[in-house]
Amino acid sequence: MLAKGKDFDITFLDIQMEGMGGTVTYYQQTWLIGKDGSIQSTVYSVTETGMTNAERMKKNMDERLEKQKEKKEEEETEERRKDVR
Repeated sequence: MLAKGKDFDITFLDIQMEGMGGTVTYYQQTWLIGKDGSIQSTVYSVTETGMTNAERMKKNMDERLEKQKEKKEEEETEERRKDVR
């Protein structure tokens, strides 16, 4: 039974999952039961990738530039096809 007029903060779920590529994600779910009987649930997750922020930013930038380059090449190929017709 919950005590009237009190807030209760309950941490119920704490999971560690290892995914592909050596990343580890930690999950924690918390419930807050308010004085009025309302329930609020929050899930937190943190992923460790083994990279620093700078390394991750550089990798993302390199991937974006590669995609832009591929898209430009596809557009140029399409233009050449139109010119041949």
